[in-house]
Amino acid sequence: MMRLSAIAWCGAIVLCTGTEIYGESQSGVSSPPAADPSASTGSLGSLAVTLDSTNLPLVMITTDGQTIPYGTKITAHMRIIDHAPGLLNHPTDPDAEYDGYIGIEVRGHFSATFPQQPYGLETRDSLGNNLNVSLLGMPKENDWILTSNYDDKSLVRNLIAFEWFRDMGHYATRARLCEVLLNGDYRGIYVFSEKIKIDKNRVNIAKMATGDSTGVPVTGGYIISVDYYTTGDNWISSYPPLGYPDRQVHYDYVSPKPADIVPGQMTYIQNFVREAEGSLYGPNFTDSTIGYHRYVDVPSFIDYFIISEVSRNVDGYKKSRFFYKDRDDRDSLLRAGPVWDFDWAWKDITEYIFANTDGSGWGYKTNDLNPGYAVPDWHKRLLQDSAFTTQLIARYQSLRTGLLSLDTFNNYIDSVAASVNDAQQRHFALWPISAPNAAPEVEPPSQSYAEELARLKAWIARRIAWLDVNIPTLQDNVIRHIDTSNIQIVNPSFELPGIGKIKGWDGVCADPAWTGLVYDIPGWSSDVPAFDSGVEQFGVATDGLWSAFLKGSDTSVYQITGYKILAGDDITMTADLCSTYGATLCELTMFYLDDTGAKIPLVVGQDAVGSTMVNQSVSFHATDFPACVGHTLGISFDNISPNGESWLGLDNVKLYSKKLTAVAARHTSPLGYSLTQNYPNPFNPTTEISYQLSENSTVSLDIYDILGRKVAVLANGVMAAGRHSITWNAQNAASGTYFARLIVSGAFGRQAYAKTIKLMLMK
Repeated sequence: MMRLSAIAWCGAIVLCTGTEIYGESQSGVSSPPAADPSASTGSLGSLAVTLDSTNLPLVMITTDGQTIPYGTKITAHMRIIDHAPGLLNHPTDPDAEYDGYIGIEVRGHFSATFPQQPYGLETRDSLGNNLNVSLLGMPKENDWILTSNYDDKSLVRNLIAFEWFRDMGHYATRARLCEVLLNGDYRGIYVFSEKIKIDKNRVNIAKMATGDSTGVPVTGGYIISVDYYTTGDNWISSYPPLGYPDRQVHYDYVSPKPADIVPGQMTYIQNFVREAEGSLYGPNFTDSTIGYHRYVDVPSFIDYFIISEVSRNVDGYKKSRFFYKDRDDRDSLLRAGPVWDFDWAWKDITEYIFANTDGSGWGYKTNDLNPGYAVPDWHKRLLQDSAFTTQLIARYQSLRTGLLSLDTFNNYIDSVAASVNDAQQRHFALWPISAPNAAPEVEPPSQSYAEELARLKAWIARRIAWLDVNIPTLQDNVIRHIDTSNIQIVNPSFELPGIGKIKGWDGVCADPAWTGLVYDIPGWSSDVPAFDSGVEQFGVATDGLWSAFLKGSDTSVYQITGYKILAGDDITMTADLCSTYGATLCELTMFYLDDTGAKIPLVVGQDAVGSTMVNQSVSFHATDFPACVGHTLGISFDNISPNGESWLGLDNVKLYSKKLTAVAARHTSPLGYSLTQNYPNPFNPTTEISYQLSENSTVSLDIYDILGRKVAVLANGVMAAGRHSITWNAQNAASGTYFARLIVSGAFGRQAYAKTIKLMLMK
């Protein structure tokens, strides 16, 4: 949509005076010193780069000799000059788009160690208060980012990702390239962009106050992320990555900030994510009423997958990965995005599949690539649903005819290259393009800017060619036969192998999650403990390994699952038991940990065992034990046979929840009725609107303009139960904001459901 205007969106120059040192902060200045218009020559050591004029906007920052610290803003002064396209900007030009105070700090993680450092900016008034202003054609706000291009010699990788995600119909930060003269020294080309935050022109969701801790206000809005974390700014998911029960997934609080979020808000967003993951990872995850559809905005997760995979972004799933959720009365679904941080994307990085030079490899399999990874496996699970996968494949193939065509990529890259033709010469005079790459790239450094862009185009062509063949094969991930009678709530396989060395009959399990004596008996083919195959033959563990081998005279063994019990849970534990050396009786227990850490029994079952393996189970209803809700679930096993020298084999331990009443109770609308956000949005001229009915109902779906006038009737009459999609063709409508209103009438004409969504038509 914006390819032709790319040249006008490229560039800014930053001119700063004083001394900038990466270190501790000094006190702020009492008044901003005037920018030195003669400071047009930057130098770094013996290297001098002269700037007389530029076709890009010009930004001048004065720090009055203060250091710019990491993570703490100092007061400085900024002046921006941005003439019309085609006109040159000079440091001596008197007319300024902005001339005032700012706060400035060094930001980033690895990028903060580069010679060309990134910065966070905050526009302020003379009293130090935030000042909302429009900069470089972007909507009014006060938080901005200067991202260095030291790690991206193409100068365009972040811009492509932002532009493409926005053209897909989602918010992405608006950004422009910038040249930087810092404290009299030329510092190269930067990306001047919006900071990801809640705002009507950015992530447009409800902004929360400290008092929003109950009722509808506590339901949103939130921004969370998967990123670097420290003590107090994150929480641990109840669900580890698929197949890796020992790893911990961390979610970071972004908005409200860790320093501002209150306990009620923490509890809500943690519970919401836990419920969403519970529905996603359970065997009923494809169910339209109790599966992930109740929590996940599917189009955003599809487009996030596509942009992450097309760019094969090594950080797409493990760092700078954002999610956001609005208030329930506005939109109750979790959305993927905005996208951020593509410096290491669109190229080959020496890390697992990201080093493949033929364009191959799936980035979403991050957890399988390195035992150090622990990121949410949302996409890995979503791709097991035929409905999600089919929609993703269709979306990719549709985008390939326009936004993801090679011509679109190449034309945009060429337009940016033309706009920085002069600026890139200054940039690479300071930061030589032939110098070693900051990122661990497979290829050696390019020898010219033209070569760097040619490499980028060739990389995109290889990647697209591979995806064209392999995107359709995602259908192989689909689960086609699934038991929907239960919902598993702990792990896909709650198998408990004896981890650690086998020390014979006197040995103990080295797994710190277990107490008491747990033995693994090596099988005939291997002495190395391994996960059980799950298939039992001849009354013994097929692979010769028991999860636990319990002696009657020893104490019980237990494990804390990490799962927090929900109101309405109906939980069942199953286990395969077999007497191996005279055991006759086993005790199975489920308990919860109270506030003191004491184990409070929920259910205790005693089952007889014999020489043939049998499956035993115990269950409890959370409604019968209200004190357990919100507390951590634990399980334990004990060989209580009269013969203390007997032995008992235990295998295939699993936990299930037979119903998710707590999930349904969170929603105020009747189970099964829903109206999802139109897709795409914004749109031109057609968009698809989907709704769901739990039973045959009378439906009206109408479109209204911003003045409340009905402009279209999309549905009116009795509709069958199930999911419905309808396309609105707004060819004859004017650009602007519209509203889709769904009203569902049930028995006796009573209104059963009503919801309104906002649509943006942009021609």
